[in-house]
Amino acid sequence: GRIVFAVDSGAVVNNVDSGGAELATALPDGSTLLFGFGTAGRHSLKIAKIGLGGALDRSFGSGGIATIATPGSARYTFSLSQVLRQADGKLLLLSARQPDGSPPLALPHQRVMRLNADATLDRSYGVDGIAETPINQACGSLCTSAALQPDGSLVLAGSTGEVPAPPAAPDLPWAL
Repeated sequence: GRIVFAVDSGAVVNNVDSGGAELATALPDGSTLLFGFGTAGRHSLKIAKIGLGGALDRSFGSGGIATIATPGSARYTFSLSQVLRQADGKLLLLSARQPDGSPPLALPHQRVMRLNADATLDRSYGVDGIAETPINQACGSLCTSAALQPDGSLVLAGSTGEVPAPPAAPDLPWAL
């Protein structure tokens, strides 16, 4: 089936690439959290909680939807790549941001945002809720996979380096 929820003031657009949910995670009670940006742009993260019956859980956030401002410049390109649930119920959201003034083919900077179990930003994590990986800040890094370790640490895997203008070959070493 298909369920359409309006999560912001934008119009419903019948296209999966138009501001819909980018990630989802199941919760122990059988409900689901959907993560996306809505139609208003990438300046605030929208989180919808869907109950077992497929309806918004109106007890979550504001009428079933929580909104978190994405820290940093509004000109950053911000995208989500993975969500992991810690044993304590907190959520780790892997994301990438493209800083102002970056070369057109530069890799983004990798970020991890931690949310409390109620989907509020955990400001005790990293700097004000966000940890930016120091893999290669000059060139950027793009982690394509992550895993939680038994001790609670996070392992990120992906690429770092530069994508120069053609015909030069990209230099993208693997990073862990």
